[in-house]
Amino acid sequence: MADATCALHYDPRTAPSAETWLATPASERIKAVQRWLEANGASLPWTSASADEWRALEDELATGYPPETDRLMTRMVDAGIDRTMAVWALAGASGAQRFRQLTRVARRPASPLVFGGERLFDERDLSILPAAFEAGRRGFGPAHEAVIEHYRRYYASDEAMNVATAAGFCFGHAASPGLHRTGEEREAYLFGGDISEEAPFYLPVMQAYGELNEYVLDSLFGQVSPIPPSCRPPERPEACFESAFSDWCRGLTVSLEVRIGDWASHLHAHPSLQADYETTVDTLTLFASRRRATVILGRRTPPNESFATATARLHASIEAAATHLYRLAHPVLLGGGIR
Repeated sequence: MADATCALHYDPRTAPSAETWLATPASERIKAVQRWLEANGASLPWTSASADEWRALEDELATGYPPETDRLMTRMVDAGIDRTMAVWALAGASGAQRFRQLTRVARRPASPLVFGGERLFDERDLSILPAAFEAGRRGFGPAHEAVIEHYRRYYASDEAMNVATAAGFCFGHAASPGLHRTGEEREAYLFGGDISEEAPFYLPVMQAYGELNEYVLDSLFGQVSPIPPSCRPPERPEACFESAFSDWCRGLTVSLEVRIGDWASHLHAHPSLQADYETTVDTLTLFASRRRATVILGRRTPPNESFATATARLHASIEAAATHLYRLAHPVLLGGGIR
C-alpha cells in the first residue's frame, strides 16, 4: 500500500504509475486529483467533470479496462493532443454526456477497426479540441474564433452569425444609446436561436460569443478599435466587399435595425446629432454590399467624384467612425456644443 504519510501526487501531463495509483485508496486518488484541479483551475477551461470523474478515467487507463479507453487516449496523444487536454475531454465525456457524444458520432462513418468508446472523438473532434480547450479561458482570441467557425460549419443553423458578422452586431449593440439589452436578445441573433443540441459538450460556443462581446465592450471603453484584427478592413478599399469586413458591416446593419427605436428616441432628444449620426452610419456600413455603397455614395459624394475615390476617402475614416458612433450614443463624451 502507498505510504499514508505521503500524499499521492497527481499531474495529468504524465500518466501516473499504474501500480502506485491502483494501490492507493480511491478516496486518496480523488483527493490527489482535487488538489491538482484546485491548483490549476485558473488555467483550465470550463468543465463539468468532477475530480471523481477524472479519477475514474485514470483508473480505466491504469487497469487497461475497458481497452478502448486506452486505445482512444493513445490515438489522441498520437494526434498531438496534450495529455491534460485529452484527460479533460475524456473525463467530461461521462454519464449523460458520454451517451450524447456517442449518439452524435454514431451518425458518421467510422473505421471498422474502431469500436464502442473509441468513437467518442473522431478526427473532426480532435482537430478542434486544442481551440476548445483554449477558448474556455478569458480573453477573446483566435481560439474563440476557431470555436465559432467550427460550430457554424458543423452544427449551427444557417442563421448563426460568423465571427465578423457577430463582431459587427455586438459593436452595434454596445455603441447604441440606452441601457444594454440582456444576453438573450443578442443570443437570438448570434446563435440563430438556441445553441444546437448537436454541438458537442466540450465546444464552448456561448463562451466564445460572450468573449467576443466582452472584447468589443472593453475596446470601446478603452477607446481603441472595437473591430477584431481578423475583421478589420483590408488596405485596398475595393477589396473590402469580398472581405470579412463586409460581414462586419452587415452585422452592424442588423444591430442598427434591432436598436432602431433606441436611436430614434435618442436623436429626437438630441436633434443636432442627426446629420452626424447618418454620416457616421454610412461610413461604417458602406462596404456591407456594393449596392448599398452605390446608394450611399449617390447621396453623399460630389457628382464629379468617382466611386473608387469616394470609397477610398471613406475607407480611411472607418476606425475613427467606429469610436465616434459610440460617442454619438453618449453625448457627454463629445464634450460641449450638444443642444
